Amino acid sequence: MKVNLTTIFILLSINFFIHNQVQGWKRCWSMQAGINFELIFQCSTGEGYVEKYKIDVCETSFSYYCTTVETIRFNKQQTPFTAYIRRWLLLSWLGFDVRFQFFYRCCKEGETDNCERNFIYYVSEDCYLCDWDQYQCRYYIHLANASVISGDFRRLN
Repeated sequence: MKVNLTTIFILLSINFFIHNQVQGWKRCWSMQAGINFELIFQCSTGEGYVEKYKIDVCETSFSYYCTTVETIRFNKQQTPFTAYIRRWLLLSWLGFDVRFQFFYRCCKEGETDNCERNFIYYVSEDCYLCDWDQYQCRYYIHLANASVISGDFRRLN
């Protein structure tokens, strides 16, 4: 069976755009982008702590694959507290997502045991930086209901 390379390329391109549903992107002139965050962790239902968080880069080319690029451990840092993240990331030229994974303890109303949880939050594209002259994104992380609030108090998840 003879396969035409043009046909294969067209089919792979269609598959890429269907699976990734590209809606827009931020273009930096290198394969690097930075993130610059102020994360303010809160547990509104009482004492809580953050054990660690991970920064993942997910490639969104022809498959979806995530790699942890950094893990920050806090040794059970009590809430409320603020963490600052400033990092350059090597990225795929075909497409990428940056996500945070938070591992923490914060009991919901009426709970006393088994309060260790985690949640994943995908960073919005307006917080990717092409250079360090751009602003710092501020996120309020409400651990009791696993929500992320932006610096201008919009709920992001």
